[in-house]
Amino acid sequence: MHKMNSMSPKLNLFLACFLLSFLFVSIPRAVNADTVTITFDEYSFSEGDTVTNQYENLGVIFSGVNTTPIIARPGTGETYAHFCGSYGNRTDDCVVSTTISANNMLTDGFGDHDRYPFLVGDDIKITFTVPVTQVRFYLVDIDAEEVITVRAYNNDTGLIAEQTYSFDDAASGDGVATLVEFTTTEDNPINYIIVDVPDWAGFAIDDLTFTSPAPIPVPEPATIFLLGVGLLGVAGIGKKKGFF
Repeated sequence: MHKMNSMSPKLNLFLACFLLSFLFVSIPRAVNADTVTITFDEYSFSEGDTVTNQYENLGVIFSGVNTTPIIARPGTGETYAHFCGSYGNRTDDCVVSTTISANNMLTDGFGDHDRYPFLVGDDIKITFTVPVTQVRFYLVDIDAEEVITVRAYNNDTGLIAEQTYSFDDAASGDGVATLVEFTTTEDNPINYIIVDVPDWAGFAIDDLTFTSPAPIPVPEPATIFLLGVGLLGVAGIGKKKGFF
């Protein structure tokens, strides 16, 4: 009896470590929301390069319905026509607003219409690998009777919001960067966005920013280690002294 009591302080110490480490593990970490901005200048893209999963590590994947989205640049090569093509008797000077970083932009793919690449529009899908609560980006050069609709979706609840942008809006026009912005809640986050591109539309996307809600709290590695040490200590001293 005396021998067992002499070990009680050590046993109590290990038990205290165990309970304290369990408490630390149970406390959620304070994690700020993650905000990511993509300008399409992060890689050494050439004009016409396809953009799919290059940004998957940042939380977003790009795709099209019939083609794959591509890189366009203002006033160079052939691809510029995808975002600044003329329509009827309208002209387009392909001068892009300084509101955005206008080196590389994203536009819909070529398809089978090399002479008039904007003849048939292909929707662009922006899929987030982790659901997001805020999304903003710019549609560049909505003019020449173009109307573009952007829709935000949740995988479970379907369509969350829809916004339409027209060539005659005050914030749109030749070379203008028109802001698109969605904000929702953590209970109904955005899984993907569809940019509904009409035929004969020259446009581009640039400066995509999105915010993911704080992730589910997870145990800190240090507290997990402490919990393991406490368990091993209790088990070891108990076995050595015949407590277990």
